[in-house]
Amino acid sequence: MLAGILITLFAVVLIPLLVGTLYAGCGREKSGGFLWVCGQITIWAGFLVISVPLILLRVSGGVTWVMRGLGGLMAVLSVAALVRLSVKNRWRALVKREEAAGERASVLLKLLVLVLFLIQAGCMIFLAYEEGDDAFYVAVSAISASSDTMYQSLPYTGYATLLDARHGLAPFPIWISVLSRWSRIPVAILAHVVLPVCLLGMAYSIYLELGRLLYGGEGKKRLTFLLLIEVLILFGGQSLYTAENFLLVRTAQGKAVLAAIVIPFLLVQCFSITKKLGEEKRIPVGDWLLVILAQIAGCLCSTQGAVLVCLFTVVTGCCQAVCYRKWKVLLPTALGCVLPAGMVLLYLIVQ
Repeated sequence: MLAGILITLFAVVLIPLLVGTLYAGCGREKSGGFLWVCGQITIWAGFLVISVPLILLRVSGGVTWVMRGLGGLMAVLSVAALVRLSVKNRWRALVKREEAAGERASVLLKLLVLVLFLIQAGCMIFLAYEEGDDAFYVAVSAISASSDTMYQSLPYTGYATLLDARHGLAPFPIWISVLSRWSRIPVAILAHVVLPVCLLGMAYSIYLELGRLLYGGEGKKRLTFLLLIEVLILFGGQSLYTAENFLLVRTAQGKAVLAAIVIPFLLVQCFSITKKLGEEKRIPVGDWLLVILAQIAGCLCSTQGAVLVCLFTVVTGCCQAVCYRKWKVLLPTALGCVLPAGMVLLYLIVQ
């Protein structure tokens, strides 16, 4: 089990963090945690492009082929990141910036933030909860991992079935199946214990980056902002359908990842671009690329996510163009919506 946990952390934390360094130095300074999220968003986007054609073609041994494709993608991105780090030495500069920022922050606030995070992580690991959707999503991941097929069996009965377009075009459970086969950790343990803690860390890395955009170099204000968010999330379970409940209880489900990670990440990126437009600064290509990749990752999480991320980006792009008279932002906005719109169209055709 320990070896499996280490393999999972390698695939979900270390490799995405390494891939995320490709975006270090692109525009504003980014924290290590946010670079980790950038790397994972990139890998999720690539995973969608690899897996959906195989699902539609109903390829035999589909999970194995997805494993090979995802492994190759992660290897290529990791080599590119290592080459870039060796050439430009970005990681050392990033660590120095984080240390300097940390010296200005209150030690007490840091401890409070850490304690609340550990309490939430402990709730995820040790407390039981009832979540009816697990009967579908976890079952899909388990069947895919054991049968080496994707969306060819009913999760409730195990009988053969035709393609379920609603879920087959948003194959987030297949990503969990791939991780399960790599780590040899049972799907239920992976989805309920290991992954939730990693995904919770990603969510808070995004919220901390949002605090960085709002408060700049004022470390105490950023940590206070993050502390208030932690309190709201910890006491936000007054309903089964709140965003806080989705983050803490349904963490490893695609729709929860969409709400807690992908859309907040897209918000941070669009907010950063809007600030640069207002300050008459150049928008790096990396910032636009992350917006496009986040939209693709949203399609991986949920079929509804394809509509939501596309609509969010279009509204934001139109507001940027009108408010700052920067009509050229409409081009990358339109490019980013090509794949989500294509996924919506594909869903209508397959359905």
